[in-house]
Amino acid sequence: MGGIQSTEISHIANNTVVLDPDTTIKSHDSYIAMRELKGVGNFIDRCTFVTTYYKESNINTSTGKRIFISVEGKIASYTG
Repeated sequence: MGGIQSTEISHIANNTVVLDPDTTIKSHDSYIAMRELKGVGNFIDRCTFVTTYYKESNINTSTGKRIFISVEGKIASYTG
């Protein structure tokens, strides 16, 4: 979260699916968590991302999207 620290209150769901195990390994992961941010309060963090593991170079990369929903219903999103 760009250097801002939050505390995970609960981890509601998690899902991992391996997409391509032959040449590179790709996994699709998602989760829903309840978090608390000091000075802001509680919010829901919904995240989905794809991680690619390159076997030849032993390097991995991830890209994903997150949606943050406050208890008041305000929404913010992040892509990276």
